[in-house]
This record gives sequence, structure tokens and C-alpha cells, in this order.
Amino acid sequence: MTRRELAVALLVRCYPAPWRREYGEELRHLVESRPITAAIVVDVAVSGLRQRIRAASPATILGLVSMLLVSSQFVIEPWGYWPAAVRPSGMTFPTLRITLVASELYVYVGIACGYWTESRSPGSMSRAGLAAMRMALLAGSPVIILGLLILIGIVDPSAAELAGRTFVPSPTALILSTLGALPPFWIWGSGGGWLRQWVNRRRASRQQKLT
Repeated sequence: MTRRELAVALLVRCYPAPWRREYGEELRHLVESRPITAAIVVDVAVSGLRQRIRAASPATILGLVSMLLVSSQFVIEPWGYWPAAVRPSGMTFPTLRITLVASELYVYVGIACGYWTESRSPGSMSRAGLAAMRMALLAGSPVIILGLLILIGIVDPSAAELAGRTFVPSPTALILSTLGALPPFWIWGSGGGWLRQWVNRRRASRQQKLT
């Protein structure tokens, strides 16, 4: 495969699989028929990203945004805590809570995820609840990864202790903090799905009255 063919293949791969199956060959011929300039690369890549966002599920979109927000807290270490992304929960299980995911705001984000999921792909409240759980799992994935890195010895938490951090959690607690946060999101996501179904029923009832 030549470098040009590789470049064309990579540009086509910017688009989601369903889009590629329908329009991939057409795009490939279009790109191959002209010089590959920086403007074309940016245009195709941005269009592909836009299509991927459109094709992505609400759980994926909200989860990735949340993951970035949680990841940003790894560079913040206030009040002696390490990392700032987690806090003691005061409970037996989980012993830690993810600061962002455990906030009151994320109750509404979970409901919104369920509502949005039901709007995009009508199904059951349970499906909307599972979507909210996937969102929460994505959001907490940086914390799980940190726990795994500590377990296998790539990250040494003793450096944080030497730096004067008064709170350095165990790797097991880090991993379980995300898993322990999932069940409530099923409830909130299911509630969002039910809310969307209720809105649909109200709209259908109004239309019947008008006719």
C-alpha cells in the first residue's frame, strides 16, 4: 500500500462504519481523484468527526465529556487529597466516591441521559437505565485506570505521600469507586426514560384530541 493509499484509507476511517458502508467508496474515489492537501485532510476529518458524533449514543457522548472532566481533576490536588477526582464516601461500600459523578448535578445528567436515549431509540426504561450506567462507567474510567496502574506498579502512590498528601487511596478502592456508583445511575436513567415515554404519551393524547 502506497502512502497515498494509506492516507486515503485513514481519511475514510474517520467516518463511522454504517456511513462507510453506504458512502465509503464514493468518498474514496472523490479523495483519490484530487491532490491530498491540508485543507482536504482537515475538511474530511472534521466531517468524519461530525458524523461520528451524530452516530454516537447519548451515553457515549455524555460519558466522554464526563471522562474529560474527571481526567482534568487529576492535575488538581487541593487540601492534601490525591487525586482530587475522588473523596472518602463515609460508607462501607464504596469507600470512595468520584467527586464529579457523585455530585447532585449528575443526578440530572443521568436523567438526561435516559431521556435522550429514549428519544433517540425508543425502547424500555431498563434500556435507558443501562445507558446511564454506561455513561457513568465511561466517566469513571480514568479512576479505574489509575487503580490498575497502581496495582501493576506503573504508578507509585508513595510519591504523593512524600509530597505531603494526607489522603492517598488504595488501588482497590479506586476501582470500586466507579463500580459502586453504577446502580444509582440505572435508577436515574430509567427515570429519564420513563419521563420521555410520559411526554410521548401526552403528545399522542393531545394529537388525538385535536383530530
